[in-house]
Amino acid sequence: MHRSLERLILLALLSASVIMAGFVIYRGYTKGDTPPVGDEAHYLVITRSLLDDGDIFVANNYLVEQKENRIVTPYPFGPVGEDGHMIGKASIHFPGVSLLAAPAFAIESKTLHVRIFFAVLVTAIFSLATFGFARLFGIELIASAGLGFIPIFAAPFLTSSHMIFPDFISGAFIYLVVYETFHRIIRGRSPAWLHVLALFCLAYLPWLHLKNLLPMFILAAGSVFLPCWKNETSRSNLKFQNLIPILLAFLSLVGIGLFNDYAFDRWQGPYKENSVFASSLEWPLTVFFGLHIDRVQGMFVQNPWFIFGLLGLPLFLRKSFLPAAWVSLLYLSVIVPNALHPCWYGCFTYFGRFWWTVGPLWIIPAVYLISSLGSIQKPFILGSALFSLSWQLLLSEVWYKDKLWNMMWARRDGHVNRLVPESWLPYLPDFGDAVSAASFWPNWAGVAFLVGVLFAGICLTFLEQFKFLRDPFCLKLGFLVPQVHNYRRQTQD
Repeated sequence: MHRSLERLILLALLSASVIMAGFVIYRGYTKGDTPPVGDEAHYLVITRSLLDDGDIFVANNYLVEQKENRIVTPYPFGPVGEDGHMIGKASIHFPGVSLLAAPAFAIESKTLHVRIFFAVLVTAIFSLATFGFARLFGIELIASAGLGFIPIFAAPFLTSSHMIFPDFISGAFIYLVVYETFHRIIRGRSPAWLHVLALFCLAYLPWLHLKNLLPMFILAAGSVFLPCWKNETSRSNLKFQNLIPILLAFLSLVGIGLFNDYAFDRWQGPYKENSVFASSLEWPLTVFFGLHIDRVQGMFVQNPWFIFGLLGLPLFLRKSFLPAAWVSLLYLSVIVPNALHPCWYGCFTYFGRFWWTVGPLWIIPAVYLISSLGSIQKPFILGSALFSLSWQLLLSEVWYKDKLWNMMWARRDGHVNRLVPESWLPYLPDFGDAVSAASFWPNWAGVAFLVGVLFAGICLTFLEQFKFLRDPFCLKLGFLVPQVHNYRRQTQD
């Protein structure tokens, strides 16, 4: 009965992912909002080259697009080789996104099909893995199902999962690898299919974008060493097969170098020196805070449910230091370079693109916190879900009606794009301009709020009513709150 119900929940989560993806695409299709924007068109040109020519040299494909516009972009391509998207005959964009898009794009060469595929892929991974995290942390089945639905009905999953960019796909792959690693930490092993899938996602990351190299190696190190860190026998008997994630990471790195040499005649890749990072710290600091609490770009504004992750972070670090530190390092390895990027906030795309990759990692400490709430788990999940849904309904008044293009481009055109009701703008943090950000009082109030949440989380770790403080098994383990005894009892039942 238990297994049947679990399978039914998984099917429901997957079905909901498909339905919500269809809703987003239908919304865009009826508004004429499905043509590619920003770099999306360039990724699809690579896809067209892979399908038609079987190579990654796109100069001829751009010439065809200039004449026929088969990808149906809302703007014409510039002169071939003069728009900064090519070096020689190859695109500066890595082929990972384009290769994933190829099966869907092969169907009538429509952007719509790619959007549907990416939306289903991304929302399904986040939803199913969140449900898995809840079960790993010992949360009851129905309550875990509730947590699995939260990512589907919220930004940025609902609003942006269909975008043909590497950021959200990278985030889904990272999230899945982290889940598989926790599975082995807590239950000793993971299903073979999950392990193989995680290895593929790990090795594929830099092929989506070169900036995923550092996260890939952090993931590989954690995937190898964290599951056996507290087990001296496993550590001393570390076998070759345990080192496969690190081996695959190095092979992927070598493959990237060979690809760069083939495509650009330089193993370093298409990027030139001093072209990747901003030259001063003023803008990066502004963008770093803006990625968290800006009234348009901020992850805690778009999805306030992530704040529960900030609240649970001290508990996560105190009771599970190594896994929590690993996830935190992974988070910083993406968010800091993105804040340093000169094309601040992600250029021409939807709001928040530069945190899509790691913003959802806040779900993990949030679920960890909920697992320690004992008898109030279900009321807390229900209340937080209603809060999240209410906020998303409020935001939908704007994003359902308007295009959520990046504020950088909106302001350049003389407009103040927004995500919340216009009357709220003077009272919410605004990190859209480095010159005025430090003198705008809501910015300081926003930072103070986040510090307050973090301090509250520190206080919560010492409250006696938390279940983990009365659990002798967890105290004895001292590494994670795995609830292995619950898992054993369920399997015996």
